[in-house]
Amino acid sequence: ILCLAHPGFDLNWALFNAVAGRARSRGYDERWLLRLLMREPSSPLIALGVAHHCFLSRSFKIAYGEYTRLVSRYPDEPLLLLCVAISRMQLIMSRANKDRGHSVLLAFGWLQKYAEVADQQEGLYNTARAYHHLGLAHLAVSAYERVLAIGRARKAEGGLGKDAAGDLSREANHNLARICCASGSKDLARLIVRSLPVV
Repeated sequence: ILCLAHPGFDLNWALFNAVAGRARSRGYDERWLLRLLMREPSSPLIALGVAHHCFLSRSFKIAYGEYTRLVSRYPDEPLLLLCVAISRMQLIMSRANKDRGHSVLLAFGWLQKYAEVADQQEGLYNTARAYHHLGLAHLAVSAYERVLAIGRARKAEGGLGKDAAGDLSREANHNLARICCASGSKDLARLIVRSLPVV
Protein backbone atom coordinates (compact mmCIF):
# COMPACT_ATOMS: atom_id res chain seq x y z
CA ILE A 1 0.00 0.00 0.00
CA LEU A 2 1.19 3.52 -0.66
CA CYS A 3 3.15 5.20 2.10
CA LEU A 4 1.18 6.85 4.90
CA ALA A 5 3.02 10.12 4.26
CA HIS A 6 1.33 10.60 0.89
CA PRO A 7 -1.51 13.14 0.94
CA GLY A 8 -4.97 11.68 0.52
CA PHE A 9 -4.11 8.43 2.26
CA ASP A 10 -7.28 6.78 3.49
CA LEU A 11 -7.13 3.80 5.84
CA ASN A 12 -10.44 2.44 4.51
CA TRP A 13 -9.06 2.19 0.97
CA ALA A 14 -5.89 0.60 2.27
CA LEU A 15 -7.97 -2.01 4.09
CA PHE A 16 -10.09 -2.57 0.96
CA ASN A 17 -6.94 -3.18 -1.14
CA ALA A 18 -5.58 -5.60 1.44
CA VAL A 19 -8.84 -7.59 1.56
CA ALA A 20 -9.33 -7.51 -2.22
CA GLY A 21 -5.77 -8.72 -2.72
CA ARG A 22 -6.41 -11.77 -0.57
CA ALA A 23 -9.83 -12.58 -1.98
CA ARG A 24 -9.79 -15.57 -4.27
CA SER A 25 -13.40 -15.64 -5.44
CA ARG A 26 -14.19 -13.37 -8.36
CA GLY A 27 -17.94 -14.08 -8.54
CA TYR A 28 -19.14 -10.56 -7.86
CA ASP A 29 -19.21 -7.63 -10.26
CA GLU A 30 -16.37 -5.17 -9.74
CA ARG A 31 -17.14 -2.75 -12.56
CA TRP A 32 -18.14 -0.27 -9.88
CA LEU A 33 -14.45 0.10 -9.06
CA LEU A 34 -13.71 1.20 -12.63
CA ARG A 35 -16.64 3.63 -12.54
CA LEU A 36 -15.27 5.02 -9.28
CA LEU A 37 -11.85 5.49 -10.90
CA MET A 38 -13.48 7.39 -13.79
CA ARG A 39 -15.17 9.68 -11.26
CA GLU A 40 -12.01 10.13 -9.15
CA PRO A 41 -9.08 9.71 -11.60
CA SER A 42 -6.67 11.52 -9.26
CA SER A 43 -7.12 9.06 -6.36
CA PRO A 44 -3.98 6.89 -6.12
CA LEU A 45 -5.68 4.37 -3.83
CA ILE A 46 -8.59 3.73 -6.20
CA ALA A 47 -6.11 3.40 -9.09
CA LEU A 48 -4.06 0.96 -7.01
CA GLY A 49 -7.21 -1.06 -6.25
CA VAL A 50 -8.06 -1.22 -9.97
CA ALA A 51 -4.49 -2.20 -10.87
CA HIS A 52 -4.42 -4.98 -8.25
CA HIS A 53 -7.82 -6.24 -9.36
CA CYS A 54 -6.75 -6.29 -13.02
CA PHE A 55 -3.56 -8.11 -12.09
CA LEU A 56 -5.46 -10.75 -10.09
CA SER A 57 -7.93 -11.10 -12.98
CA ARG A 58 -4.99 -11.73 -15.33
CA SER A 59 -5.58 -8.49 -17.27
CA PHE A 60 -1.87 -7.75 -17.11
CA LYS A 61 -1.83 -5.07 -19.83
CA ILE A 62 -4.41 -2.92 -18.01
CA ALA A 63 -2.66 -3.54 -14.67
CA TYR A 64 0.66 -2.51 -16.24
CA GLY A 65 -0.91 0.73 -17.51
CA GLU A 66 -2.39 1.60 -14.12
CA TYR A 67 0.81 0.78 -12.24
CA THR A 68 2.93 2.91 -14.62
CA ARG A 69 0.45 5.78 -14.23
CA LEU A 70 0.93 5.55 -10.46
CA VAL A 71 4.73 5.29 -10.78
CA SER A 72 4.75 8.59 -12.70
CA ARG A 73 3.29 10.19 -9.55
CA TYR A 74 5.27 8.20 -6.97
CA PRO A 75 8.57 7.29 -8.70
CA ASP A 76 10.37 6.15 -5.53
CA GLU A 77 7.68 3.79 -4.19
CA PRO A 78 9.32 0.31 -4.23
CA LEU A 79 6.04 -1.63 -4.16
CA LEU A 80 4.74 0.15 -7.27
CA LEU A 81 8.00 -0.41 -9.16
CA LEU A 82 7.89 -4.10 -8.24
CA CYS A 83 4.25 -4.36 -9.38
CA VAL A 84 5.12 -2.75 -12.73
CA ALA A 85 8.01 -5.19 -13.21
CA ILE A 86 5.90 -8.22 -12.30
CA SER A 87 3.00 -7.22 -14.55
CA ARG A 88 5.47 -6.69 -17.42
CA MET A 89 7.02 -10.07 -16.60
CA GLN A 90 3.60 -11.73 -16.93
CA LEU A 91 3.12 -10.11 -20.35
CA ILE A 92 6.28 -11.88 -21.57
CA MET A 93 4.49 -15.23 -21.43
CA SER A 94 1.44 -14.03 -23.37
CA ARG A 95 0.81 -15.73 -26.72
CA ALA A 96 -0.19 -12.35 -28.15
CA ASN A 97 3.27 -10.96 -27.38
CA LYS A 98 5.13 -10.76 -30.70
CA ASP A 99 8.33 -9.23 -29.32
CA ARG A 100 9.29 -11.11 -26.17
CA GLY A 101 12.87 -9.88 -26.17
CA HIS A 102 11.70 -6.28 -25.91
CA SER A 103 9.30 -7.23 -23.09
CA VAL A 104 12.08 -8.98 -21.18
CA LEU A 105 14.29 -5.89 -21.42
CA LEU A 106 11.44 -3.66 -20.23
CA ALA A 107 10.63 -5.98 -17.31
CA PHE A 108 14.25 -6.10 -16.17
CA GLY A 109 14.58 -2.35 -16.62
CA TRP A 110 11.69 -1.84 -14.18
CA LEU A 111 13.16 -4.47 -11.88
CA GLN A 112 16.48 -2.58 -11.90
CA LYS A 113 14.71 0.66 -10.94
CA TYR A 114 12.97 -1.24 -8.14
CA ALA A 115 16.28 -2.72 -6.92
CA GLU A 116 17.78 0.77 -6.72
CA VAL A 117 15.17 2.00 -4.21
CA ALA A 118 14.50 -1.25 -2.33
CA ASP A 119 16.60 -2.98 0.32
CA GLN A 120 19.67 -4.57 -1.33
CA GLN A 121 18.84 -8.14 -0.31
CA GLU A 122 15.16 -7.77 -1.23
CA GLY A 123 16.03 -6.31 -4.65
CA LEU A 124 18.45 -9.16 -5.38
CA TYR A 125 15.96 -11.78 -4.20
CA ASN A 126 13.18 -10.48 -6.46
CA THR A 127 15.60 -10.30 -9.40
CA ALA A 128 16.57 -13.92 -8.72
CA ARG A 129 12.88 -14.87 -8.62
CA ALA A 130 12.40 -13.19 -12.01
CA TYR A 131 15.30 -15.20 -13.49
CA HIS A 132 13.89 -18.35 -11.90
CA HIS A 133 10.40 -17.61 -13.30
CA LEU A 134 11.82 -17.27 -16.83
CA GLY A 135 13.82 -20.51 -16.51
CA LEU A 136 17.23 -18.78 -16.42
CA ALA A 137 18.50 -21.03 -13.63
CA HIS A 138 22.20 -20.15 -14.01
CA LEU A 139 21.45 -16.46 -13.41
CA ALA A 140 18.99 -17.25 -10.62
CA VAL A 141 21.54 -19.42 -8.77
CA SER A 142 24.11 -16.63 -8.86
CA ALA A 143 21.60 -14.05 -7.54
CA TYR A 144 20.31 -16.41 -4.82
CA GLU A 145 23.89 -17.02 -3.67
CA ARG A 146 24.43 -13.25 -3.38
CA VAL A 147 21.22 -13.02 -1.30
CA LEU A 148 22.63 -15.68 1.04
CA ALA A 149 25.99 -13.86 1.22
CA ILE A 150 24.24 -10.62 2.24
CA GLY A 151 22.30 -12.53 4.91
CA ARG A 152 25.49 -14.09 6.28
CA ALA A 153 27.30 -10.73 6.30
CA ARG A 154 24.44 -9.01 8.14
CA LYS A 155 24.27 -11.81 10.67
CA ALA A 156 28.02 -11.66 11.26
CA GLU A 157 27.85 -7.89 11.81
CA GLY A 158 24.79 -8.25 14.01
CA GLY A 159 22.94 -6.00 11.59
CA LEU A 160 19.69 -7.95 11.51
CA GLY A 161 18.55 -7.26 15.06
CA LYS A 162 14.80 -6.67 15.09
CA ASP A 163 14.68 -7.05 11.29
CA ALA A 164 15.56 -10.77 11.35
CA ALA A 165 12.10 -11.50 9.93
CA GLY A 166 13.04 -9.40 6.89
CA ASP A 167 16.03 -11.63 6.06
CA LEU A 168 15.38 -13.54 2.82
CA SER A 169 18.07 -16.20 3.30
CA ARG A 170 15.59 -19.00 4.00
CA GLU A 171 13.56 -18.21 0.88
CA ALA A 172 16.71 -18.02 -1.28
CA ASN A 173 17.96 -21.29 0.23
CA HIS A 174 14.62 -23.01 -0.50
CA ASN A 175 14.59 -21.79 -4.11
CA LEU A 176 18.19 -22.93 -4.65
CA ALA A 177 17.18 -26.38 -3.41
CA ARG A 178 14.21 -26.39 -5.83
CA ILE A 179 16.53 -25.56 -8.74
CA CYS A 180 18.82 -28.44 -7.72
CA CYS A 181 15.86 -30.83 -7.47
CA ALA A 182 14.60 -29.77 -10.91
CA SER A 183 18.02 -30.52 -12.40
CA GLY A 184 18.10 -33.96 -10.74
CA SER A 185 20.63 -33.13 -8.00
CA LYS A 186 18.58 -34.23 -5.02
CA ASP A 187 21.63 -34.86 -2.83
CA LEU A 188 22.90 -31.34 -3.44
CA ALA A 189 19.41 -29.98 -2.72
CA ARG A 190 19.45 -31.83 0.62
CA LEU A 191 22.86 -30.35 1.48
CA ILE A 192 21.64 -26.84 0.63
CA VAL A 193 18.56 -27.20 2.83
CA ARG A 194 20.63 -28.48 5.74
CA SER A 195 23.27 -25.73 5.37
CA LEU A 196 20.99 -23.03 6.73
CA PRO A 197 20.94 -23.03 10.54
CA VAL A 198 17.60 -23.53 12.28
CA VAL A 199 16.35 -20.34 13.97
